[in-house]
Amino acid sequence: MPTTLKIHSNMRWHLISEVPLRMNGITLDKSINEDVAGLGLIMVAAVKAKAKETMKAITKLKVSRPELRIALNDCSDRYNAILVGDVPEAEQALRGNPKFAENGMADSSIEAVACEENFKKVKSPLTGFNNKMRDLSDVARAIIRNLL
Repeated sequence: MPTTLKIHSNMRWHLISEVPLRMNGITLDKSINEDVAGLGLIMVAAVKAKAKETMKAITKLKVSRPELRIALNDCSDRYNAILVGDVPEAEQALRGNPKFAENGMADSSIEAVACEENFKKVKSPLTGFNNKMRDLSDVARAIIRNLL
């Protein structure tokens, strides 16, 4: 059953998104006691975990679906950019200038959408991964915006 994730900022509660308590492999404990930056770091960790999971799936698909090699190679490059660029940028920025964290999470969402668009002529085998990455990135970005 979904719960509502809310963040306390400036003595007011802000609705961020409706998310299940167990969201894409990350369990959100109802008793979690983090500040907004801490919640941002939790969501960035969720983005990182989903990117690693997607990279494993892409590697397997390159073997089982060689006809999709070009699209899968592009997706691999995009998810690599999330792992080596966007996630480290967001992690560091949440300890300093959160605007860069927001940019990193926005880019992660864009990369997932672009990966999905590679599969125009065939059904994408990565739709579930890409949609979850987009959603996680968007929730992380919404949380980070509370720091700006």
